[in-house]
Amino acid sequence: MPDLALKTSAPPAPDDPVLLRRHLDGDERAFPILIQRHGGLVYGLLGRCGLRPQERDDVFQEVWLRVHRAAHRHDPSRPLRPWLATVALNTARTHLARGRSPEVAREIPERPSPGASPGGLTEGRELADWLRAELDALPEPQRVVVHLSCVVGLAQADVANALDLPVNTVKTHLRRGRLALAHALARRRAIEDREVGR
Repeated sequence: MPDLALKTSAPPAPDDPVLLRRHLDGDERAFPILIQRHGGLVYGLLGRCGLRPQERDDVFQEVWLRVHRAAHRHDPSRPLRPWLATVALNTARTHLARGRSPEVAREIPERPSPGASPGGLTEGRELADWLRAELDALPEPQRVVVHLSCVVGLAQADVANALDLPVNTVKTHLRRGRLALAHALARRRAIEDREVGR
């Protein structure tokens, strides 16, 4: 006679917002599940940001510490992955700026290239700072997608996979973010032109 006993399997892990809420409520099992579920995303982003392998583990831990501290600020109606990506990117950016790593040095040269004027170098730094501020001011989905696509250099399919979004949604966020930055740059140049014409 066949064994009629029901086979039990482990229940599926709760959705991310439920896990985050349980973590906030003191459930010590919830946060490790989130790290296991999304650790690959965070670690991969840190590598794409130019962190050296020996730095990545420390920054990985710092990202999750920041997630723990800011968990109460996450809107549970929004997907968790874009928010995690934002935290990871901001943490990596802070680390790179603090360490003045070679990656940051490439972005903003320490010494002028041959033939570069001091004024041109200063202007380039000012434009880079302005662009970072404008990028930070974009709405979160646009900011994360533009950063991953244009700064980190991920293909749109990889961005879609990292953020668990359809590729067409990534394309929309990327187009809107780029347009917003282009309009902001046009306004900046128009102001500069008016000042030069005075």
